[in-house]
Amino acid sequence: MLNNRQGMNNNMVAAGFIFIFIAGLAGGYYYHNLQNESVGVIVDEQDSRTVEMIIAAVDSEGKGVTGKLFTTVRPAASPGSGQVLVSVNNVLSQLDTQASARTAVHAAGRYTDKKISDYDVIYVMEVNARSIEGPSAGAAMAVSALAALNNRLIDPHVSITGAIREDGTIAPVGGVEEKFAAAKNAGIRVFLVAGGQSVESTAERSKTCTTSNGYEYCKVSYSVKKTSISDDLKEVSDIGEALEYFVKN
Repeated sequence: MLNNRQGMNNNMVAAGFIFIFIAGLAGGYYYHNLQNESVGVIVDEQDSRTVEMIIAAVDSEGKGVTGKLFTTVRPAASPGSGQVLVSVNNVLSQLDTQASARTAVHAAGRYTDKKISDYDVIYVMEVNARSIEGPSAGAAMAVSALAALNNRLIDPHVSITGAIREDGTIAPVGGVEEKFAAAKNAGIRVFLVAGGQSVESTAERSKTCTTSNGYEYCKVSYSVKKTSISDDLKEVSDIGEALEYFVKN
């Protein structure tokens, strides 16, 4: 009888140790999670602003395609710790896309009274193309970031292509006509480009001849003629000028 009681007591003690051990693990896990949650920052939706923009690109076969650029601006975890993040779905993003994104954010910071390093800027691109070359999306990245920072709504019927410089000026890129055609098919009414890219140049050949002493002398010359591609193509010099086309009054 005594042995049975001792066995029961031993079992109860063992069970008690197991319970305490499990409780300790659970408590430690809860404390660990609580500590981790205290480090994170929860951003209210009203402090996080997202701008959606239609963008145009050229695929690997040289055809114009369109997609969407989502730009989200939110307060950084701590002042001065802002990050630039780029997510490109189902395509091969060139390394210069990341560089263009950083340049675009710095450029946008020049056109706002907010301190850009106090914000995270997240770019998400959804384009039906196998590859994206970063420079062409630079202007769109900068304008959308600026619109989000200033809490401005943009016109969904306006788009832009162009490389972005640190000072906010817009540089020319290739494939303008292909991108413009794709953008028009997607419902874009105004397509913004860098200076000089709203026209196409053609060389016209002319020949003038004179006769002297029974010989004919001819001179061939060429003149460059520029014609507008479309009235829907508008030239802009910087992102501040571009934003005026985008923002809704």
